[in-house]
Amino acid sequence: MKFPFIIRYLAQKTFWVIVRPIRACYRFFVRPTYKAAKVVVVRDNKILLVRPDYGHRQWTLPGGNLEKGETYEEAAIREVREETGLEVRDLTFVREYEADHTYFKSLIQSFATEVSDEHFTIDGIEIKEAAWFPLNQLPKGMVPRSRKTTETFIAMRQGR
Repeated sequence: MKFPFIIRYLAQKTFWVIVRPIRACYRFFVRPTYKAAKVVVVRDNKILLVRPDYGHRQWTLPGGNLEKGETYEEAAIREVREETGLEVRDLTFVREYEADHTYFKSLIQSFATEVSDEHFTIDGIEIKEAAWFPLNQLPKGMVPRSRKTTETFIAMRQGR
């Protein structure tokens, strides 16, 4: 391990030890609705999935919350770049859905894009692992909402 990685890793872990209970209290009393974007990244009939190093730790689509003043599309492009190092463009809308979480909700728009480069880079802090999976062989440990989005994308692609 490199020294800067250790510092970033410890800083993030310390941050969440302090912030997690504060965030839980805020969500309990305010019950906010967050906006988020997810992206089905495809190359050669394979989909790129990530496994975060927090929360559910299951295979999911790259993506995350919108920042202030950001559109869903801008957030989708930024989140894919932050989580995988891939530059994406030409997003196609797949679906919008609402996810219920403990004390808050997320309104999520999902998109799809094709990339020409299969090489990705993860930071090992926020994203623990990433891998390409054949569209017809999705992993068992996949977040159900991401599976539904991927299935919707496949149906769109097949013209259903």
